[in-house]
Amino acid sequence: MLKGSPVVLCGRCIVRPEVPAKPKPSDRVECPVCGATDSVESVLAQARHHATHLAKRDLEERRIRRGSRLRNITPTRAPVKDLRWISGLSAE
Repeated sequence: MLKGSPVVLCGRCIVRPEVPAKPKPSDRVECPVCGATDSVESVLAQARHHATHLAKRDLEERRIRRGSRLRNITPTRAPVKDLRWISGLSAE
């Protein structure tokens, strides 16, 4: 279980964005390096999508090691489209 707030990173720079102290869904989030901006709601949605992708891929890898057959295989790389915001979970 994760403690504290979720870690979100800029998809290009892999650095934490600047977030208001008590963010609301409509507040803006900005990357301090590349200047990418988006709403808190959108940033969290994209980071959730990335974390879900990594979890599915990890589960499939464990099933393969056990010898189970898979119906749908998740690509080993990050999702096809480039995400502007990713979860701080390990991508490796």
